[in-house]
Amino acid sequence: QVQAADVGRHLQECEERLQRHALHESDIAMLLDRVFTVNAQAQVFVDQNHPATHEILTRQEQLLEVHATLVQQAKARKAQLEGAVRRELFYHDADDLRAWITDQQTGLASGTLGKDLTGALSLQKNSVALWTELHSKEKLELTPIVQSGHRMLADGHESSATIQERIDDLVAAFAGLREALQERQQRLDASVMYFQFVTDANEADSWMHERELPVLSDDYGKDEPSTEALLKKHQLLQDELAGYEQTMAVLREQCEELSSEVAKRRHPSESDAGSNSTLAPDH
Repeated sequence: QVQAADVGRHLQECEERLQRHALHESDIAMLLDRVFTVNAQAQVFVDQNHPATHEILTRQEQLLEVHATLVQQAKARKAQLEGAVRRELFYHDADDLRAWITDQQTGLASGTLGKDLTGALSLQKNSVALWTELHSKEKLELTPIVQSGHRMLADGHESSATIQERIDDLVAAFAGLREALQERQQRLDASVMYFQFVTDANEADSWMHERELPVLSDDYGKDEPSTEALLKKHQLLQDELAGYEQTMAVLREQCEELSSEVAKRRHPSESDAGSNSTLAPDH
């Protein structure tokens, strides 16, 4: 039992074998009491100078040696099983995180940026939430998994080559997801900027159109009172237009930011090289 080579094919089997081994260790510990009892009984004959004293002493030593050998074998088997459990737990956790990364990458690959401001803002909010989840996964899952793998490598685990490959794959996949999410966030920010500009520009256009009709009117009044009334309304409109300059200034800034963003994506810098993202939202 203690020399069995089978450690299990997956985490559950490894844990079951380790639990069974703990029972074997308990049996071995209890066996020592039986050895002591037998040797104590044999010692009575030794003390009486029994003719077979030499053989009795030899058997006493043999019993202790056999038990010591069992203890060493059990210790080695336990270390083997614990190593298997650590390895399979590492594989299990790494597979779970790798699957999550793949799911997120699939979602990011859709490329949808929203069809209007509301949709773009909703996607932007989801992206921010994913950033939070990503940071949590890195702290609570990726880091402990990698540290566990490194500890096994430092201990010279028999599966070191595979463990190193899994660590490298997981770290690379996580970094790839972070880059993809960063690119996605930038595109969504640009999409929100675009839709916000369109919304504000449409509101400004509607506002100006409403005030255009009185300006283009041919009505100058039929008498002095009516003319003075129209002049007063015109003065109010001029004041309103002057106050609207701030809104127009904001629109100009938005337009400049959009132009800069479009230019940056059409002529990416070295840090953006390789990106094939676009500013254009869904239509």
